[in-house]
Amino acid sequence: MNLQLRCISYLVAVLAALSSCGKEKGADPVTTPTTPPPSSTSPVSSTRCDNSIRPTVNAQIVPIGKLSQARYGISVAAVGNKILYAGGIKQDGSYVSSRIDIYNVTTRAWSKVELSQARSNMATVVAGNKVFFAGGQLYNDVSLTPYATVDIYDAATNTWTVSHLSEARTNVAAAAVGNKVFFAGGKKGLYLTSSTVDVYDLTTGLWSVAQLSEARANISAVALNGKIYFAGGTKTKNSTSLEPSTRIDVYSNATNAWTTDVLKRPMGNVTGVAVGNQIYWAADCFVEMKNVQAGSVAEAVLFRPAQWIGSQGQQAVVKDNKIIFYRHDPDKTNQFDIYDIATNTWSIGEASDVIVGGAIVSVGNTIYLAGGRVNDVFLIDLVCQLEF
Repeated sequence: MNLQLRCISYLVAVLAALSSCGKEKGADPVTTPTTPPPSSTSPVSSTRCDNSIRPTVNAQIVPIGKLSQARYGISVAAVGNKILYAGGIKQDGSYVSSRIDIYNVTTRAWSKVELSQARSNMATVVAGNKVFFAGGQLYNDVSLTPYATVDIYDAATNTWTVSHLSEARTNVAAAAVGNKVFFAGGKKGLYLTSSTVDVYDLTTGLWSVAQLSEARANISAVALNGKIYFAGGTKTKNSTSLEPSTRIDVYSNATNAWTTDVLKRPMGNVTGVAVGNQIYWAADCFVEMKNVQAGSVAEAVLFRPAQWIGSQGQQAVVKDNKIIFYRHDPDKTNQFDIYDIATNTWSIGEASDVIVGGAIVSVGNTIYLAGGRVNDVFLIDLVCQLEF
């Protein structure tokens, strides 16, 4: 029985049969919002993707637990043996959640706390023992209400503090290098992007401000070899639309200086991940592979188009020296790209169910997928492992 049928069974208070791929029962079904959040880009074209035959790998979505609230678009971060699932979009009239569900991967125990302000689309970054949830937005306002709030969790002391960005915004990119944490770009309105970079000093607890060379949101922020690469993103085109960017802003911790570079092609809602000396960026049909040590760039293609919103927990993750490009919107597919770094080969993972908008993270070589919409119908509270 798939996840959607188990949701229906739960709704009528009938015990569902055990899932063929897991042990947990399904979640309370919740109607999706009648006014969904606006998309920042149009659906991408599949004409440039690699539609040739690639080997298929069977995958399973195995439920292991539940969030305390069914929601999607959750911001996710892992520190030590804990995964924090923060905020997100729900359906109870307010649309956004203040809940943070904390899962201990060692004890498999759950706890929960609240954000200082309910919101979604927060930037998340881990620096040492601290986790930052920065910015975000309110979804029941069609004009988009951004926040400047930063909730900071100290895993060493199990305490929370609150600070603020210099400018309220959502869809911010975040990364840390040395003793500094960077919060770059974002949206100040539906189609108004920001060039502001707020910088937090872990040693002094003080803030400073820098500027990107180009205002944009949904940027990929990847730290590697003492530098942070802020790549791609969506920039303001006009008062009613955004367009993808080719810009890369690079911060060097060693020199405390900024430089710029460019992607081979524009990448709007982009994801990025670093393995070894190489960064992998993906958006639409394309993957750009940059070796930062050699300075070389190569390109590959996904088998179908995809896009990622990092502030909604959507990102490329690594398992067994393979990069998993799990899809969210607009494809709504149960298939995802797998790139084997060692063999430089591609395959397609295929799961039995379609979870759209779930927050994905890799911890201890295990991939966790939380919340989202099962088969794009119900909001769910399931936390699952993605196995293949």
